[in-house]
Amino acid sequence: MSEAITDRELEAIRASTQAHLDELLGEAGLAGDVVALERIGIALLAAFDAPQSPPELGAVLIDALVDRGCETSIGVLAVLAAFGSETTARDAAHAARRFDDRPTEIADVVGSLTVREVWHGELPSAEVWVAVLDRAGRDQLQAACVTLAVSDEGPIPVDALLTDAGPVAELDSALALLAAGAKRSTVAALAERLSAAVANTGKAEFAVPLEFGVCLPLLARAIGGEAHALGRVTTYAEVDEDQDQDQDELFTVDEAIEETLLDELVRDYGRYVYATHGADSAVWRHGEFISCALLDWKRDYRDGASTHWTTADIAEFMLDFAPRKMTMDDEAIRTMPECLAAFMDFLDRDRALEGDTADALRQTCERLTQESADACHDPSCWGMAKSFAMQMMTDGVDLADPAASETWIVARDLRQIARRETQPSRQRAAGSGRAKRTATKQARRRNRN
Repeated sequence: MSEAITDRELEAIRASTQAHLDELLGEAGLAGDVVALERIGIALLAAFDAPQSPPELGAVLIDALVDRGCETSIGVLAVLAAFGSETTARDAAHAARRFDDRPTEIADVVGSLTVREVWHGELPSAEVWVAVLDRAGRDQLQAACVTLAVSDEGPIPVDALLTDAGPVAELDSALALLAAGAKRSTVAALAERLSAAVANTGKAEFAVPLEFGVCLPLLARAIGGEAHALGRVTTYAEVDEDQDQDQDELFTVDEAIEETLLDELVRDYGRYVYATHGADSAVWRHGEFISCALLDWKRDYRDGASTHWTTADIAEFMLDFAPRKMTMDDEAIRTMPECLAAFMDFLDRDRALEGDTADALRQTCERLTQESADACHDPSCWGMAKSFAMQMMTDGVDLADPAASETWIVARDLRQIARRETQPSRQRAAGSGRAKRTATKQARRRNRN
């Protein structure tokens, strides 16, 4: 948006803001939820009270809240007064005083978090900080988890997570990180790293995820009593992957039915493996994963017939698709031929197998065992997505943990962005979000593309 804003543009913004607030603040019970109101209010500030936004926008937001005049809007005004810039905070506090005859409990607890304890952990090329937050007069805790990439230029914000309020035992989404070798740290150390990270974003002129922008003023106020004590950042909004309109993300009714049937076939195979090989076998540990990949390959690259198999099919899967696409540990690679043979035996058991005989298919699996293993271990055979995932495994990232995987992906991405000094800084800022989403999607699809 340009620095100058016309009256016509301002009126359009007023109308859209009012409609947006009606939708955003219409949820029942929201007026008494201080955690939700702080999130909403700070997120609104990121758009209406950001350093690069025209100053008129803060006034538009406050006027829209005053016009609504409900208890929820008064609570959001209290958030703006606690976390907004000097001008916005002053104007929001003045506006809230118009409703002194309608006191709200939320106004007394907004912005009252303090830091109870701090933990610090290290990931490959990144560091994780967890602040356990206490609110005066309430028995529940929150946790703020911040991930910073470690680069030659210093720490760089990657992402953040703010949990809901609850007992310590319920803060598993953030506090689970403490089990991964994290150690107790200090409030001063956290403040120093956050200040450095925010300063680095300013130097590079790139934006950070919205959730980091929400956590930052909360932590700053909890640490030092002032919402902007650690600096201010420009944020970009995340895109919900469920709303992506890529053609390969859309499923027809027939495709949905096909997916259901394949899932049922894999479940039946799992029961067969459990009964014939036992729960302690490597075939049990890897059979369903390998059978899913096999069926996906047949559907996406061959005829889609889940019960029709030839020795040529087996050879192509073992020597081309698996080495190129499938991310597996050593045990899974060694076990893959036995898993495939067991799947053919499973189909043959019910006389559902078509194509070559079970004996011929089993012999092909055995014959190609070593050749397939060699190809699976050869980086020159790997596709791009697999190379990406294998590097994550080498760095100790648990691919089954989406948070850890995304942390690695974004840390790598932002570290590279920070070093691209030949690119215009504004382009780096815009690209960071797109690169993150693209890389994450590639990692999640590593065995299906």
